[in-house]
Amino acid sequence: MAPKKSTIELPEIVLQAIKCGPIPVIRDTAGIPADELTTGEKVIRFAERYLIAPDGILEGKPIRLDPFQKAFLLAVLDNPHGTRHATFSVGRRNGKSLLLSILAIAAICGPIAKRGSGIAAAAMTKEQAGILYRLASLMVRSSPQINSRCRCVDSSKRIIGLQSGVTFTAIAREAKSGMGQSYRIVILDEAAQIDAPDDDFVAMLRSSQGSYEDPLMINISTQASGDTAYLSRQIDTAIADQRPDTVVHLYTSPDDLDILDERGLAMSNPGILGGFRSLENLKADLQKALSLPEGMSRDLNLYLNRRVSQNKTIVVPSMWRDLGGDIPTSVWSDGRRVAMGLDLSRRFDLSAGVLSCVLNDGLSCSPKIGQ
Repeated sequence: MAPKKSTIELPEIVLQAIKCGPIPVIRDTAGIPADELTTGEKVIRFAERYLIAPDGILEGKPIRLDPFQKAFLLAVLDNPHGTRHATFSVGRRNGKSLLLSILAIAAICGPIAKRGSGIAAAAMTKEQAGILYRLASLMVRSSPQINSRCRCVDSSKRIIGLQSGVTFTAIAREAKSGMGQSYRIVILDEAAQIDAPDDDFVAMLRSSQGSYEDPLMINISTQASGDTAYLSRQIDTAIADQRPDTVVHLYTSPDDLDILDERGLAMSNPGILGGFRSLENLKADLQKALSLPEGMSRDLNLYLNRRVSQNKTIVVPSMWRDLGGDIPTSVWSDGRRVAMGLDLSRRFDLSAGVLSCVLNDGLSCSPKIGQ
C-alpha cells in the first residue's frame, strides 16, 4: 500500500508573511521514498535526520524545523520558476541565522551541494559575518555524520566539503574580503544595516554570481528603519513586481496593534508557536522598553520587526497616537487659551500641527490636527 501523503496546514501567520513567491505545500514525508521528495523536502529531511542543534534550549538534540522555517526552505528550493532572490525577515531571536546555516550545510555536503561551487556568508562587519560561520561550524562539529564530510578552518572562517569540494566562506565589507571570488549562494546577514538603496559591496556580491546558471542571493535581517534602505527597497520592489523568481517572507507586527498584543507578537516572532522563542521573555523585554521611551524605536524594530526610524524622539509613536483624537468644541467657545505648535519641515518636506490646551479637570488636551 502506498504511503499516505497528507499535508500540514500552514499557520495563518505564515500565510500572512508570504509577500512574494509560491505558497509552499508542507507534506508529512514520513515513509515517502527519497526519490519522491522535492528538493526542499530533501533538505528538511537531511537537517532533521543528520544535524544536531549546537546551542540554545535544544542544544544536543536533533534539529526540528518549525512550519515557518520549512515554508521558507520549500518556497525557495521548490519554486517552479527557480529562485534567484529571497528575503527572510523576522523579529530578533527567531532562528534566522540557524535556518540559513542549515541551508548552507545542505549546500556544502547535503542534497543541494554542487561540486566545486562557493557559498558566501556576507555582512558589513567581520563579527557579523562570523556569526553564520560560528553556527554552521558548531553544527558540523556537533553532528557526527556531518563532521566527517567537512573541514572547518577557524582561522579563515571557512568550511570545506571534503567530497563535494564546496567552500563556505565568511566575508565582510569592512575587511574587503571575498573580492574576485565566485559564489553560487550568497547569504547577506543583517542586510538592514545597508542604509543606501544600493551598495558597492552588494554589487560585488551580485557580480560574483555571474558564472552560475542557478545563483541564489538571500537577505536575512530584521527590517531596516527607513523606506530608502537597501532591504526596504528589496522588499517593497518584490511585493510590487511579484517576480516569479523572488521569494519574500516578512514577519512583522502591524502598526495598529498594541505592542504587547499576543497576536502581533506571534506575527513578528513565529518561533513562539514552536516554543523556541519565549513569549514571557519577549513580553518582559518589551515591558522594559515601555519604561525607556528613548529606546522604543529600536525595540519596535528588533522585537516586532516594524520599519521604524531609529532617530531618537521625545514622544514615542504609541504615545503620540494616544494623544490624538477629536477636538472638543468647547475649546473654541469658552475663552480657554490654546497654543499651537507647527513642524516647518525644512528637511523632509512634511508638516504637522498640534493644538494644546488645559481642560477644566487639569488634563492636557493635545490632539494632532494635521500631518
